[in-house]
Amino acid sequence: MKRDEFGHWEMDTVKGTKTQKSCLLVLTERKTRMEIIRKMSSCSSESVVIELKRIRETWGSMFSMVFKSITVDNGSEFADYNGMLLLSGFVEKLKIYYCHPYSSSERGSNENANKLIRRHIPKSTNFNDRQDK
Repeated sequence: MKRDEFGHWEMDTVKGTKTQKSCLLVLTERKTRMEIIRKMSSCSSESVVIELKRIRETWGSMFSMVFKSITVDNGSEFADYNGMLLLSGFVEKLKIYYCHPYSSSERGSNENANKLIRRHIPKSTNFNDRQDK
């Protein structure tokens, strides 16, 4: 997909320590590299669906223009395909695509954003100790 149209996003999660539940949901817009980073209380598919609903509520009527497609990996946190579509409220407009297994290059912008996050928040960081902003 070319980067000539705004509204196509890549999404992934960034986990802190192995023992904690909380994680970051990272969305990267492909054309502008705009970032949305949200802290979630757990890295479950239910938490992803809830966070997408909050993002939809934040953007309101602009959501369908800002979010045309989202590409995710095959992680268990993105397993609830129907939930992500239904709670986003735009089933007929939003498209969700899954990458091929072990093909992180299909979400290159997002992987680069995750690498930049790791510069400031190392893998051993406990997200529970960090405040939401």
